[in-house]
Amino acid sequence: MNMKHEIIKKIKGPILILGANGFIGSNLNSLIRSERHDCWGMGRENKFALDNFFTGNVLEDFDGLKRFIQKLRPQTIFNCISYGNRPQQIDQVKMMDTNVLFPQKLLNFLKEESFLSCFVQLGSSSEYGEATQNAEETETLLPNSPYALSKKLCYQSMKYYAQAYDLPILYPRLFSVYGPGEDEYRLMPQLLLRAQDKKLPALASPQISRDFVYIEDACTALIHMSTEFNKDISGEAFNICSGQATTLAELAELVQTEFGFQQSIVWDQNQKRSWDHQRPWFGNPQKTIAQFSWRPSTPLLEGIRKSRQWMQDNSFPSRSSTSTTPEISIIVAVYKDEGNIEELYRRIVQEQEKAGILFELILVDDGSPDQSWETIQKLAQQDSRIKGVRHSNNFGSQAAFLSGMKIARGQAVVLMDGDLQDPPQVIPLFVKKWKEGFAVVAGDRTSREEFFFITFLRNLFYRCLTFFGFRHFPHAGDFSLIDKILYKKLATLQYPYFWRTLRRELGFKQALVSYHRPARYRGKTNNSWGSNLYWFAWGLQSIDSKIPEYFFLLSSFISIISLATREISLPIFFLIELSCFQLWWLLRLSYRLMRKERQPFPFVVESTCNIEGKD
Repeated sequence: MNMKHEIIKKIKGPILILGANGFIGSNLNSLIRSERHDCWGMGRENKFALDNFFTGNVLEDFDGLKRFIQKLRPQTIFNCISYGNRPQQIDQVKMMDTNVLFPQKLLNFLKEESFLSCFVQLGSSSEYGEATQNAEETETLLPNSPYALSKKLCYQSMKYYAQAYDLPILYPRLFSVYGPGEDEYRLMPQLLLRAQDKKLPALASPQISRDFVYIEDACTALIHMSTEFNKDISGEAFNICSGQATTLAELAELVQTEFGFQQSIVWDQNQKRSWDHQRPWFGNPQKTIAQFSWRPSTPLLEGIRKSRQWMQDNSFPSRSSTSTTPEISIIVAVYKDEGNIEELYRRIVQEQEKAGILFELILVDDGSPDQSWETIQKLAQQDSRIKGVRHSNNFGSQAAFLSGMKIARGQAVVLMDGDLQDPPQVIPLFVKKWKEGFAVVAGDRTSREEFFFITFLRNLFYRCLTFFGFRHFPHAGDFSLIDKILYKKLATLQYPYFWRTLRRELGFKQALVSYHRPARYRGKTNNSWGSNLYWFAWGLQSIDSKIPEYFFLLSSFISIISLATREISLPIFFLIELSCFQLWWLLRLSYRLMRKERQPFPFVVESTCNIEGKD
């Protein structure tokens, strides 16, 4: 048996791993369970079907966790629970609750018990912030993000509890850990996934660097710390790092060497995060080496090879994996937008990454006669988040949205046009309202850049929708967010309905976000007088109106009054009656057509790109 397995045997048990579904926690759990049967995991769900597993949300059911701990009486606890280290995790209140208040509540409970031998609270190298070069544990912490600030406060709490209550606490600061089980959106999986197709994604800057540590080495360090704890080091931080800075340029070269190809790398400053900088970023592992005789044993190239092999063996990424599911799917109807697509992509990526939203972008070319499809294919080669769909003909934006819904994977979809009149910076506002509990969030166009007469006619159109539908209909176009509970139902439709009226009829909790609608970015508008009249007729037929019944009642009322009073001459009576019945039958016919089961609409997807099982 090798030294690593011998060390696992020395951990004082029972062992409890909080956050055993996460990247660090799941690997740590797997490593310990290879030698021990008294290791228990905790998470929101038992994703890996483990025998020893406590399922629950510790933030919402802390009493349940306390009861479980009192029954298990673990001597060693690893707290791997964290919030804020993923792009979509931006709720600062939740960061404080998860990273600071939860460990404090747990230690307040544990200080009254007598079974604890070692409590390992995971920290982050992001706490060093601006002090990044050869960072030592004695450095003044200068956090430069809300997440880093919450982890700094967590560290200070651990020091306090270790000193004030003599609790056995250790605080490892992990640098850039990578390897099997890492989330798809992160740097290393993205590089390896794209390298399988002999290409690399766009990277922020060649000089940005990381201190990479293979996951098995990081877990071994945590085990060393738990078995070699002594009171003299209680409450102290220890760097889990290699001590070497690897730039993105060097990393890309290693990946290309491993996969056997050469490509000119696209450097895109828009990929840069607010806390990235050009200075070397690496830690000093000497304190950890001296205290625990631990140092990383996996060179970066070997770790890349192991990660590559794991991804191949496990068909990574899995479509069923919740960790790789985008938060939102942005569906863009593209028609004659060749000059807009690249700028639209740049703005969408910039705004969503700035807001920390995990997304996929579905570009649907609705039979454009220009080079729109070629532009979509080129972008899809550069970014795996882009999915492309091409219609065999121009079937309209409503059909394009339906095609996008059928392949969307997000927890919600955002519908928008490809002419940049729907501003991407509004999408985070949609997401904010959605997270507040609204199933539908629509953009209310309070102002727009267009000719006054066109605005007048547009206002008249929405007033007609409001009048015939007997409810307020806002100036909201297709630009909207629809929750998964609704769009998955809509995706089963065979006919591309008029979405802006249909979503009003669906009910559910709905909200509006006001915005200014700018002019088209490039190119000429695709709307004409004929198409606008078509939209008007389709919109009126798409609302569930009681107008036909009211015309019938009006006609009957006129007949009764005229016959009772005999004050209306017979010719005028017949003219009024004929007009009312003609109008009633016309509207009744429209009503019946609207409610009638429609035949499948023959729009055809000609080709796709970046979609599983497709080109």
